[in-house]
Amino acid sequence: MSLRAVPHGGRLGLGGEFTGSGLCCLALAALAIGVMQAFGALTDAALLLVAASLVLAVLALKTGLRMAGRAWWVVTTVIVGLTNLLYPHLGGPFAYHVSAQVALALALTATAGAACVLRPGRAALALLGAAALCLLGLMAVTWNWGADRIDVFTSVSGATAALLHGANPYGPVFTMNIPQYPWHVHAHLVYGPIVPVLAALGWLVGDVRVMSVAALAATFAGLWLLARQGIHRLDAHRVVALAIASPFNVGMVNRSWVEVYIGAGVVMWLALRGLHRRLAIACLGGALLVNPLTPLVLLPAFLWSRRARREMVAAAIGAAIFALPFVLITGVGPFFSAVIGFQLSMPTWPGALTVTAFTLRSWHLALSSLVTVMVVLIALAVICWRGRPHSLGDLAVQAAVLLLAAFLFAKLAFFNEYCLAATMLVTGLAGVGVAFPAGDVALPGVHALRRLIRRRGTPDPLTSPDDKRADAPADTPTGAAVLP
Repeated sequence: MSLRAVPHGGRLGLGGEFTGSGLCCLALAALAIGVMQAFGALTDAALLLVAASLVLAVLALKTGLRMAGRAWWVVTTVIVGLTNLLYPHLGGPFAYHVSAQVALALALTATAGAACVLRPGRAALALLGAAALCLLGLMAVTWNWGADRIDVFTSVSGATAALLHGANPYGPVFTMNIPQYPWHVHAHLVYGPIVPVLAALGWLVGDVRVMSVAALAATFAGLWLLARQGIHRLDAHRVVALAIASPFNVGMVNRSWVEVYIGAGVVMWLALRGLHRRLAIACLGGALLVNPLTPLVLLPAFLWSRRARREMVAAAIGAAIFALPFVLITGVGPFFSAVIGFQLSMPTWPGALTVTAFTLRSWHLALSSLVTVMVVLIALAVICWRGRPHSLGDLAVQAAVLLLAAFLFAKLAFFNEYCLAATMLVTGLAGVGVAFPAGDVALPGVHALRRLIRRRGTPDPLTSPDDKRADAPADTPTGAAVLP
């Protein structure tokens, strides 16, 4: 029996929505629990849960995204919110003020979950505000203002200080903690030039991580705007509640990881491209200037959408113009060696949450980087075979699938990389029902190609009635709203 044929359940819709968005919710919950097992480090349970998240995301694409029932929102928000309780057992900066962390995590879960129960209105918005305050409190109790021992904080702060003092941010040399070398490697700033520029305001008030909080706020705002554009706009507050409850927020801010800028840029691009296209392209250009992960996030949109390709070209031109002064001052070779070459030269980390690290630790077998490339190509083939997307939510979940597949077989992937995949899963839920503009999808549906190549008069057993409706020439797919 196909999952499409499962009848709708009761008032909360739990039984009736065990397809698409429900599976996407389960993928997010599995990813959150898996990564929080050891703060993105390798354990057998964590690796299995991340692999399960990938499988669930693929199944979500297979069955088709439809907006989840209220019960899915409540259950998923409570699960991911409660994973914040795992922070105190991680030790390090999270070993202090344990009672306050537990109380704030429970309050965050309760307020975000209650917001999902309510219908849109002032009460739901008030609970969202309370949840946001609980999240800020949870960040604050473990925040060592203006200082941290992690190399990301040191390098971003140092490069930002150099920029604000009129020097080249790629000039200072920092110490990176890499276990294989052994532990200490000297390097310049390894991120794009937008990072010290964005972090400048935070540095002026005493801590660059202030801008990480601002990036999260922009992500929440983008998710709200995106969800409000579809036919399920009444669930926008539930999307934001789920995003606020995510355990990735506290860790990303505390550790200064820059992938929050990528998530904010991509989400705002998707949210604004139908409202203010130039601003959307600017947000996309900013995301391109963070680190080399951004093109992987954008690959499904580049594959399917003509308009997205034009926007990416415009954003890339703007990003190149923005980066040009930094390239000229630093030198072409040193600049690309710092931003791209350093990442490519990294060894396999035995503690990374990847299959590659697992094989290295268990059998002393280091998988080639070609394995990662092959896995990404296979994931792309699966995405193409499933057929063209009908909404921006499909594109975001496709990006999550690519990210999860690539990270699982990469040389290294930790908390910050998987956070980007989690952001795309939530964006997929926000984008359900937000369709492409009419005629924007570039590639034909796979099932249409099957009908062209099959023998005349021979029915295609792989084409279901749902697929026939999806391949119909109507401009507006079922359950989606066309962007202006």
